[in-house]
Amino acid sequence: MLTPLLIGMLTLAFGNQPVKTYETIYIRVDGSVDPSTANITSADNVTYVFTNNNYDSIVVERSNIIIDGAGHTIEGSGIGTGFRLISITNVTIQNTNIKGFCQGLYLQSASNNTVSGNNITNNDNGIWLQSASNNTVSGNNITNNDDGIYHCRSVSNNISGNNISNNVYGIFHCRFVNDTIFCGNNISNNVYGIYLRVCSNNSLVGNNISNNDYGIYLSECVSNTVSGNNITANNVYGVYLSGSSSNSLVGNNITNNVYGTYLSGSSNNSLVGNNITANNNDGVYLSGSVNNTISGNNITANNVYGVHLSECVSNTISGNNITNNDNGICLYSSSNNIFYSNNFIDNNQQVYTVTPDYANFWDYGYPSGGNYWSDYNGVDLNHDGVGDMAYIIDANNTDHYPLIGMFSSFNTFLGHLVNVISNSTIEDFEYLESNSTIRMHVSGEEGIGFCRVSIPHVLMNVSDISVIIDDGLTPVLHPNYTLHDNGTHRWIYFAYEHSIHEIDIIPEFPTLIIPPLFMIITLITITVCLFGKNSFDIIKA
Repeated sequence: MLTPLLIGMLTLAFGNQPVKTYETIYIRVDGSVDPSTANITSADNVTYVFTNNNYDSIVVERSNIIIDGAGHTIEGSGIGTGFRLISITNVTIQNTNIKGFCQGLYLQSASNNTVSGNNITNNDNGIWLQSASNNTVSGNNITNNDDGIYHCRSVSNNISGNNISNNVYGIFHCRFVNDTIFCGNNISNNVYGIYLRVCSNNSLVGNNISNNDYGIYLSECVSNTVSGNNITANNVYGVYLSGSSSNSLVGNNITNNVYGTYLSGSSNNSLVGNNITANNNDGVYLSGSVNNTISGNNITANNVYGVHLSECVSNTISGNNITNNDNGICLYSSSNNIFYSNNFIDNNQQVYTVTPDYANFWDYGYPSGGNYWSDYNGVDLNHDGVGDMAYIIDANNTDHYPLIGMFSSFNTFLGHLVNVISNSTIEDFEYLESNSTIRMHVSGEEGIGFCRVSIPHVLMNVSDISVIIDDGLTPVLHPNYTLHDNGTHRWIYFAYEHSIHEIDIIPEFPTLIIPPLFMIITLITITVCLFGKNSFDIIKA
């Protein structure tokens, strides 16, 4: 009696469940759907819409079509591909839930296709692009796959605006993936956020990359650009470069990682204008790396080591703000590196030399000078902005030209830098091309303020320069407008009583041309007086 009852109950419970029929679906070249019983319909053989869930693979043999999942699912049994496009162009796949495949979407030798607005989950590879070009992958949720996006031997694709999380590799790109843009993606909680191997000329721009073990990993990569990304709270490395060269890291926020940036066996890379703050260990760590440039970065706020060099040679560290770290610089078995125009402020130890027998350079000679050290106690009796005695780190490391004020660099719209050493706060810096004038506002506490300015000739290539403070109402102290000139730059120095001031640095015309100008103006004035307005109109014409 119980057996028929149990069978009836099971029938009632499962009788309304859809039957999963696993059979490959084809969208044929002629536009037909095979088998015709698939839950896909098209009124025009251009737009194909899911009418219910489908199971097993869809092989797309027709180009120039749209496939709209309409919120339905294509589901596999753990093998095969969800959508398969080989040598297909101009296909859009959208609004589909894709799960349970070896590859959720597989594009081989396919170009100009679009994958957008899909949920791609629980596959081995969410999206696989093989030898594919000019495709767009945007606005998808790509989660819980082994590889969110696997990209191999492909060029000029656009990966943008996706949410990529909880995969092993969020984005894995290998073997000659070139000229591809990864822009505006949210990449979180993966083991590797973005992993590039043997790739070149790609752009990683404006992504939010957090809570991965490795935020961005470049291995044997050349000439890639990483810019404007938020790389935060990654469990080990924000950015890791291994055996990579000539890459640029520009304008990123790299915060709250264990290591902010780590370069291992890498050369000729540039780290410029990044905010590298509050990393648990090192802000910038170079190991066995040569000829890299670290410039114009803010390396601040409780990194254990602001910049850490281990067995490194001939790297340039310049123009950085290295402040409030346990150690500003840490050096281990590293030599012939050059440090200049950096601001070392309130680090518990400005420089920690683990192996003091190794010598490095701590200034760029005179007049460029060395670094600003907040614990420097020297004086500047000759009023040139450089301390009169050296800043000694240890027996083999000395800054011979320590700066009396902090270093700032301002980029004019012409692309030329004006460098300023000052003990004042500088605001509203501008260069006025119309009259070749430099204008800025300074402020500071009581006492004497000063500015030491390096001006490129191309901005103000004249024989005489003057400084006017508050339209001439505030006297200029200790002016020296010919402090140094190397043929391309002019260095000047001036001081003032500290307050809030507007400063104009202006060119003066050479005295040889003033008499001719005066004679011309005088002649015009006399003519107007003698012959009246009509003559003046003739002169203007």
